[in-house]
Amino acid sequence: MKTKRYFITGTGTDIGKTMMTAGLAAAAIAAGLRTAVIKPIQTGTDDYPSDPATIGAMVAGLVSLPEDVAIPFRYHFAASPHLSAELEHRSIRLEDVVAACGRAVTEAQADLVLFEGAGGLYVPINDHQTMLDLIKALDCPAILVGDAGLGGINHAMLSVMAMRQYGIPIAGMIFNRYQADQIIHADNVKTMVRVSGVPVLAAIPPLEKPVDEARLRQAFRSVCLW
Repeated sequence: MKTKRYFITGTGTDIGKTMMTAGLAAAAIAAGLRTAVIKPIQTGTDDYPSDPATIGAMVAGLVSLPEDVAIPFRYHFAASPHLSAELEHRSIRLEDVVAACGRAVTEAQADLVLFEGAGGLYVPINDHQTMLDLIKALDCPAILVGDAGLGGINHAMLSVMAMRQYGIPIAGMIFNRYQADQIIHADNVKTMVRVSGVPVLAAIPPLEKPVDEARLRQAFRSVCLW
């Protein structure tokens, strides 16, 4: 079985990657795909539930994986992975992360695997490698999550250019917190398509918590990557 894979990255921290990953998973499951979510590196495990656990609580039918498989590298302190690992007197080797992700994909036996990144593209995972290196090593297309508001064009274009410099294919962008009645939001989406040539997969309105699966499926109904 050929597993389709995407890496969900963002223009920064707290941009909504986890919620957007949940929406993509809900849409894929609704389309009949066996779907798994893998978080290669998670920090801040003392402060909040893991991202795969958060997504699993919202999306029924997600492939259930043991925590050490779904999140092979976990650190207590909420910070950049390189710092969180250093505080625990540990280090992160890119080849170990890639190998762990490969084992997780094999165990999941899924039609679709969504890798969720930590922070933005230039977040360090060790002294000399970043999330960009991880995406490149995993050899799968990226989906970029950005904010629809003021500054969205600049942040998204910088991320697109960085991935292109690394030779990372970009499957598309998702704009989060989109409000159709805001002229800046509508223009940001239109302008990003024009200046980047990257398709906008979805423009997602603010989702009030708690978010249920039906609302996720509705918000992501137009996304078709599979």
